[in-house]
Amino acid sequence: MSAAVSMSSGLVAVLLLAAGAGKLADVRGFQETLMLLRLPNRSSILLLPTAIIFELALGAAVLSGLEQRQTRLVLALVALSFLAVQIIGALSHSGAQCHCLGGLMDSRFGPISVLYSAAVAALACFGAAGTILGVDSPSPSMRQVFLVLATAALFAMGSWYAAKSSGLVKEALTSDGG
Repeated sequence: MSAAVSMSSGLVAVLLLAAGAGKLADVRGFQETLMLLRLPNRSSILLLPTAIIFELALGAAVLSGLEQRQTRLVLALVALSFLAVQIIGALSHSGAQCHCLGGLMDSRFGPISVLYSAAVAALACFGAAGTILGVDSPSPSMRQVFLVLATAALFAMGSWYAAKSSGLVKEALTSDGG
């Protein structure tokens, strides 16, 4: 049970790091999403760097094991707020592009994005509940495993984005092999 609690929070933390890095790589796309959600321009200007920094810092804090109860509780609240954004987006802008992961993923507001966000929120809440109930206290070696996995995942996502941005992925996917 302890490993499942650690892994659930670790996975969500890696997703947060990827989301923050994706927004950093595609600031314009994230700004378009904020405008689509009808945030006033002044609010979106403040929210843009704040969201990026917050996601990167929270993901790193969770993976490092810093103040586990507090960081995992904040992680769960953030995941629930992302679910709320996806529900609002699906209800009012179904089919519109969501740049919530920046350029890392071509996602759109709709039932699939709501299900994805619900799964992420469930993982985050499971990790927070396990930590609050005292089920989880990962060893330093478990944290090292998460950091290695997070680094590998972020490298893979960064490589994917670089290949996608340069047109290599599209060319490879549309090539007829001859």
